[in-house]
Amino acid sequence: MRISTLAGAFATVLLAALPAAAQAADGASAADPISSSVLWAAGIAGFLAFMLGSFPPNDEYAGSKFDLGGAFIWGVAAAAFVGGMFLFGSTGVLVPAAYGMGLGVVLAGFRFLTTRPPRVPKNYAVKNGVTRFDGDSTRAKYKAAEKAYNNASFNRNGYYATRGRDWRFNGASSELLLMLGESAKSPNPNTFAILVLLVRELPGESGEPAVVVVDSVEGLRQVKCEADGITVPGYDKKIPAGSITGTVGYAWR
Repeated sequence: MRISTLAGAFATVLLAALPAAAQAADGASAADPISSSVLWAAGIAGFLAFMLGSFPPNDEYAGSKFDLGGAFIWGVAAAAFVGGMFLFGSTGVLVPAAYGMGLGVVLAGFRFLTTRPPRVPKNYAVKNGVTRFDGDSTRAKYKAAEKAYNNASFNRNGYYATRGRDWRFNGASSELLLMLGESAKSPNPNTFAILVLLVRELPGESGEPAVVVVDSVEGLRQVKCEADGITVPGYDKKIPAGSITGTVGYAWR
C-alpha cells in the first residue's frame, strides 16, 4: 500500500478523534459537534495545500503536470496542522490538538526530505583520470580518497554539475557493472556526463586507493565494463570489480 494512502487514513482517523478527545477533556459530551470554524479552517487549508502540492517539485515542466501523491500529502498535512491549531484555539486543550499539528509537521517534513533536488557539490574539485592520495597508512589514504569522492565537484564557467545516485558496496557486482556499461554507451550531458569511482586498491598497487574520474561524454563512450571489472580511458589496467566501493554519476542539469 502506498505510504500516502496510509498517511491519509491515519490523518482521517486522528482528526475524527480530536474533537471527542478535546471535549471529553473539558467535561463535555463526546457527541457534541466540532466547531464549524475548525472544520472550515482545516478544509480551506487542506484544499489550498492540495492544489499547491499538485505541482511536481524540481520539474521544469511542473506547470503542465499533476502530482497526486504530493497533493494528497500536502493536503492532509495542512488540514491536520491548521485543524489542530484551530481546535486548540476553540477548546483551549493542547494535548489532542497537538496530535494534529504534530502529524502535519511530520508529513510536511517527510515530503520535503523525499523531494529534495539532487546534491550539487561545490567544494572539492577533482581532476579527470586517476587520483592517488597521501597518508601515513592505507586507511588514512582511503579516508582521504573517500572524502574527495563524497565531495567531488565539477565546474564549467561557474556552473556546477549535479550529483546523481551514489552506489556503495563492498565490491561492485557484475550486474551493476554491465548496467553501467550500457549507460556509458549513450551518455547525455543532461543525464549522465561524468563518472566517478571510489577504488579501494588500484591493480598492481597494493594499499593504494584512488578516485577515478571520466569527465566527458566522449570519455564515457570509451569506458569498457565487464563482469569482472572496468577499464577507463587514460588508464591501461582493468580495475577489478572487487576493488570498487563506490560509483556515482554527474550531469549538467
